[in-house]
Amino acid sequence: MALSIVFTSIAAANRPDTEQFWLIDYRIFSPDNDGKTKLDRVSDMLESLKKRNVSYLYLLVDSWYATSNLFKYAIKEQKIFYYPIKSNGKINDSGGKEPYKQAFETSFTNEEVKFGKLIEVFKMPMDTYFKLFRVQVLTTRTNCIITNNIAARAAPSKFNRGCRRKKQFPLES
Repeated sequence: MALSIVFTSIAAANRPDTEQFWLIDYRIFSPDNDGKTKLDRVSDMLESLKKRNVSYLYLLVDSWYATSNLFKYAIKEQKIFYYPIKSNGKINDSGGKEPYKQAFETSFTNEEVKFGKLIEVFKMPMDTYFKLFRVQVLTTRTNCIITNNIAARAAPSKFNRGCRRKKQFPLES
């Protein structure tokens, strides 16, 4: 069974078949003492996991960490990621025919709601495609989840159960 690595302020291993988590790393956020940002800390944790030969397949992070640098790292390291995209994250779903737009401006057909849609992400190399899912988190709210797993037919069920975000997207009629 593949493990997932979850980054918030800690790194935890999750074994989905048993719903168990293990703390495997953490960083104390203290920029006044060491000058490091939260993104620096995630990079430090990823490098620490690599040096310790911790094997994992998935990266799951909060939208705050969903940056092009982390996208690039996951792709380079051949990890599959699922990230809630920030509401102001710039994407393109037109194949380059239209300018990039904010994620919350993206419309979904009924089929795209079911199976996701291919997109490009601002500040990523051209012809690097991702899949974007709209996930219902409340009766009247959804989030957008991005993955580099183009073959995915749906976002992981974890995002469908009890996921609460600060920035949410209203359901379209």
